[in-house]
Amino acid sequence: MFLFSGISLATTHITFGTGSPGGVDYPLGGAMADLWTKLLKAEGIEVTAESTAASVENCRLVGSGEIQIGMAMGGVAFKAWEGKLSPFEGNPQPILGLFSMYPAPQHLLVLDPNIKSVRDLKGKRVSVDAPGSGCETLSKLIIEAAGMTYDDIMKVSYYSQTEAAQALKDRNVDAVFWNFAFPGSAV
Repeated sequence: MFLFSGISLATTHITFGTGSPGGVDYPLGGAMADLWTKLLKAEGIEVTAESTAASVENCRLVGSGEIQIGMAMGGVAFKAWEGKLSPFEGNPQPILGLFSMYPAPQHLLVLDPNIKSVRDLKGKRVSVDAPGSGCETLSKLIIEAAGMTYDDIMKVSYYSQTEAAQALKDRNVDAVFWNFAFPGSAV
């Protein structure tokens, strides 16, 4: 989902909230910002991509007017718009969805062959992505759907995609949740 906050014609600088560098949103957002800047240069408009924690943070940043454009998972954006998602409960965000960008399946990566299901994460060290990301929101829902809570996991980490890839490789976490289009550079 692509978010939009009202931009006046007098605006000359537009900030575009993306995601962390290890996924798809950040490089895609950088390329889109470069293209828009080239196309809108004659109008005096410059677009800059900014790495953020992604969906939830972008809904907050666009809703508050701190940035003008942001990327977000469709479900997260809809719940933020309705005011039915923490931290927006009872405070609907003034955001508009412009278009759906690409399918982004939830990934659960493990190196331990004994982890075969979400329930096998009990007592493990798990990265659920950056706080404020749509992935973190979806990870929590998946863990709850498996009949567990974060308390059932030995240690929950909030690594960015790049940090989580290194932590998994170094065996500092047992599992990593990610949400982005395949193939993300972190995978």
